[in-house]
Amino acid sequence: MHTDLTDDTESEYSAEERAAAASRSTWVSVAVNLGLSTLQILVGLLAKSQALMADGVHSLSDLLADFIVLLASHFGKKDADAEHPYGHHRFETAASLALGALLFAVGIGMLWSAFLKLEHPHSVPQVHSAALWVAATALVAKELLFRYMLGVANRGADEDEVEAIRQTLLQTAGVAGVHDLRTRKMGDMLLVDVHLEVDAALSVEAGHDIAVEARRQVLQRHRVLNVMTHVDPWRRPDLDHVPTR
Repeated sequence: MHTDLTDDTESEYSAEERAAAASRSTWVSVAVNLGLSTLQILVGLLAKSQALMADGVHSLSDLLADFIVLLASHFGKKDADAEHPYGHHRFETAASLALGALLFAVGIGMLWSAFLKLEHPHSVPQVHSAALWVAATALVAKELLFRYMLGVANRGADEDEVEAIRQTLLQTAGVAGVHDLRTRKMGDMLLVDVHLEVDAALSVEAGHDIAVEARRQVLQRHRVLNVMTHVDPWRRPDLDHVPTR
């Protein structure tokens, strides 16, 4: 008989904690990008630095990206319905596509601006030294923000989470072994595919019930959207050489 080592309250709290950390980090990014874009554009205008203004526009695009993430997170939490049987987590995938397109457009705009300056270098005005200090401040702020966001993203690493799912399956009564455990992302959730080993002497119904319980345990304790289980027969090692009739 397997022992249940993780209670449901702890697992639900962990999921809520992850969601809160993601939301908090996004709002921190909103505050930083709002401050940077305002400072860069204003100083860029006063110091006549097109480069600083372009960087300010880039910060604005980051700010827009933050709101896209918040919007996708909001809609992604909706429950499954008839049109979306696996939930709305693809909103986050769509948001990633939108962010990529936005950053691509900003990059093209900056390249075009640089090309025009190369064609007409005499049109570039004298830049005030204040632009350099603001650019340096923005560089440090962006680096610190990146380190902060990376730290939040890496908290409770993917490998640890997969191992935790494996342990939950093994702790389910009737599961003798687990192999071919595979996961893939769906937004902030995971899809799981796994083979469960159960006693070969059990009936098909009993094996099915064990798989259903294992799936329920994983869905209850982890940020998993769906679990596809495959039941494989297992024999005790000491019975491997017992002749069958």
